[in-house]
Amino acid sequence: MSGTTHTAALYIKKLALDANGHFSRHFWLAGHFLIAILTPIFVAVFLMDFHGIGFHSKIVLSTIMMLLVGNLAWSGIRKQTELKLKNATIEKQIAERDAYEARMKSHIQDVQKAHERAMRAIGEAEKANLAKSEFLATMSHELRTPMNGIIGMAGMLESTSLNEEQKEYNGIIVKSATSLLAIVNDILDLSKIEAGGIELEPQPFPLRKAITDTIELFMPVAMDKGITLEAELGRTLPRFVEGDEGRVMQILRNLIGNSIKFTDRGAVRLTVKRDGKVIHFAVADTGIGIPENQQKMIFDKFTQANNTSTRKYGGTGLGLAISKQLVELMDGKIGVTSEVGKGSTFWFTLPLLECAEADDAMDTYTPRNQKQQKPEDVMNRSANILIAEDHPTNQFLIKRILTKHGFTNIDMVENGQQAVDAFKTCAYSIVLMDGMMPEMDGYEATRQIRVYEQTKGVHVPVIAMTANAMVGDREKCLEAGMDDYISKPIDAQKFMKLMSKWLPSIDGQEPKVEAVKQEPAAADTPINIPHLESFTEGDPDVERDLFNIFIDQMGIGITSLEASIGQHNHSDWHAAAHRFKGAAANLGAERLAALCYEAEQNPDLSEPQKKLLLSAISGEAEHVQNFIFERVKAA
Repeated sequence: MSGTTHTAALYIKKLALDANGHFSRHFWLAGHFLIAILTPIFVAVFLMDFHGIGFHSKIVLSTIMMLLVGNLAWSGIRKQTELKLKNATIEKQIAERDAYEARMKSHIQDVQKAHERAMRAIGEAEKANLAKSEFLATMSHELRTPMNGIIGMAGMLESTSLNEEQKEYNGIIVKSATSLLAIVNDILDLSKIEAGGIELEPQPFPLRKAITDTIELFMPVAMDKGITLEAELGRTLPRFVEGDEGRVMQILRNLIGNSIKFTDRGAVRLTVKRDGKVIHFAVADTGIGIPENQQKMIFDKFTQANNTSTRKYGGTGLGLAISKQLVELMDGKIGVTSEVGKGSTFWFTLPLLECAEADDAMDTYTPRNQKQQKPEDVMNRSANILIAEDHPTNQFLIKRILTKHGFTNIDMVENGQQAVDAFKTCAYSIVLMDGMMPEMDGYEATRQIRVYEQTKGVHVPVIAMTANAMVGDREKCLEAGMDDYISKPIDAQKFMKLMSKWLPSIDGQEPKVEAVKQEPAAADTPINIPHLESFTEGDPDVERDLFNIFIDQMGIGITSLEASIGQHNHSDWHAAAHRFKGAAANLGAERLAALCYEAEQNPDLSEPQKKLLLSAISGEAEHVQNFIFERVKAA
């Protein structure tokens, strides 16, 4: 029975010990329970009379029975204990979950509060941005209004009899006012871009012509500084591309203007070429250069290379910042390479798509003995015009422009309420309405005029005249019921062109081309002198500047024609002839212009024919040049 006893002992040990080999707390509790409950059972079994069973066997049998009963009791105790432990674990997990949910709720509340703070900050920022825009609009109006008077009156003064000293002073006034206007425009442009208010207006335009026109714009400036301005246009450049011509040329003007400004000697060279799917523009100069550590910030707002440059050369540092943002707005890239003392190269690329050739009014050469009648020539000068403007200088200037062009029936009011009252008492053909006026502004006045018109079944054009130039100003004018918009300072030519668009013509007449009697050029005079003096008014200095520009263009024109023959490039021949024709026609070199016109219209001539025609063009150009030299010498 020793084996049975040993087995029982092992079983008891297994039940009694925990995983670490120690008697468990539950075993001691169960032991006391078994002693109290099972001892009577053990005694009863031991005293029972089993036949054939000895004393030791009774002990073992009693122990086994006691253990079986105890195991059942132990199992119940253990399950109860495990259940309690599970309940405690679940309760602990529930408590942890509740604590986590509380923390999450607190975190969500913090996030919501942060979101509310962020939304309040965004609202405050939008209010601040709106306030900035309103301030810039007001500033624009307050600055442009007096500048409109200054530039306009200086223009009027220029048309009077002035001595040389007075002309010089008047020129300084115009130059200073124009420079200030350019600064205002730069600030407003930057504000428009930052506000996302710049809308590109892509349309087909002649790329080469736009570039050459821009170069010609800077020729006198470069000549005044004694530096050379050159241009190299790639042979594979498309004639027409689709893009916002005004913005592309604005970038180019900024870069060329900067290069000329910071170059005291040497040259500025523009290179334009096709590079895969983009057009690559590069403006290289021999100017002061930019230190390497300052090249990265050169495109930041209000930044120049150093304070010395600002003091010496002037400027606000806005041109490059505006150029960078415009380039990026058109999905392009811009950059600079530079070395101090040797010069800089500013470049930018734009994905300008080549497009079919559009009609170009400049492609048609008009002989000098014909005159294109302008639309404003057939305007009804007896039309009744109402001007609503509160600034005395602007009142005088606008009325002066109109009377100078033959208009006589002009009424002037000083605020919107007066404009509405006047409109109800007189049949006007057109209303020129300022935007910001006392008592009632021009926008509300226009709305009331439109309401009144509905009762009469009429519609009179209302043209906005405003010094504001902020994002949405044009839309604001149109929304108020205005028909068109012109910004101050008012340019007389643009103003009259706008008038001709909206003012009724005389009996429905249309502009026409008519022959004009003109004094022909003398047989030995290659330039039409009356035509030349109609531009220069006989001023030898103006003539000299015009001659210098023409001689530069003449060299470029002949060289370009020669190169196109050698390269068998018909489009380059056409472009060079067209450009040279324009320069000759503007000067009054009619025979030379006619030869260039013939070359332009026949780009498919054979090489010998082109060489023969080029020889005639070169000979006539030399004749023109000799005449120029003699005329300058005589002056």
